[in-house]
Amino acid sequence: MQSIKNQINNFNWTAPSWSLFILLFWVGFAAIYTIMGKGKILSGLVSIYISRLLMLQMGGVKAFVLKHIPANSASFVDLGIFVLLFLIIFVCFSRFVFRTIVDVRSLHSLVFGGIFSFLQVGFLINSILIFVPADLAGKLDPLIKTVFVGQFQNIFWLVAPLLVLVLLGSRLSDEQHH
Repeated sequence: MQSIKNQINNFNWTAPSWSLFILLFWVGFAAIYTIMGKGKILSGLVSIYISRLLMLQMGGVKAFVLKHIPANSASFVDLGIFVLLFLIIFVCFSRFVFRTIVDVRSLHSLVFGGIFSFLQVGFLINSILIFVPADLAGKLDPLIKTVFVGQFQNIFWLVAPLLVLVLLGSRLSDEQHH
């Protein structure tokens, strides 16, 4: 915990960097997601899980893409495929699957949406950083690496949104039905 506190204190908040962009994206996108409502949040969460699972089976697609792009772009193929899958699935789920889910209607729902959005966007950042080329990932600030990169972090970001969905979502649902 002291290490994270030191990293926060040593973080350069004034110089533009990828690390600063990631932190601002995390907070900003989580706020936007909260306002957009639970339907979009659930669409995003499910889209990330499906995209990450599909990436495990994309060897043939990756090989096809690698044959048709310049060699200097090859390190971004995984990231590009993941982002494309995520966007396609998110749009489909947002428009057709989760569009009828009740959106934010109470303060409890807004708090839940905020917490859930924060975790879901953290999961998205973790998922993107998995597919970022190693040379670029190595240049990230230690704070970003501590929060988003590593085996423990991968497990945390995979599980945390689901736990909040199950624990807080069921409680919120019970309150809305009473």
